[in-house]
Amino acid sequence: MRLAAEDVNAMFSHYTSLYPDKSELDKLAFVTLSQAVGKITAQRAAAKLASEQETLDDKLGAYLAGVDKNR
Repeated sequence: MRLAAEDVNAMFSHYTSLYPDKSELDKLAFVTLSQAVGKITAQRAAAKLASEQETLDDKLGAYLAGVDKNR
């Protein structure tokens, strides 16, 4: 929780320096949107890695099955 709070506070400070004339609510909306985009990006990356792992597992299984047949 503390790490998340530090991250949110850092982002809020960043947006405050970029947009000092915007309201706190607007800056919090920017932080929320940035966090949501980051989450979606991470989920897509994790799904891609899981798919690649499954492909590699299948290839390894096929390879090992071929090794066993040739013994």
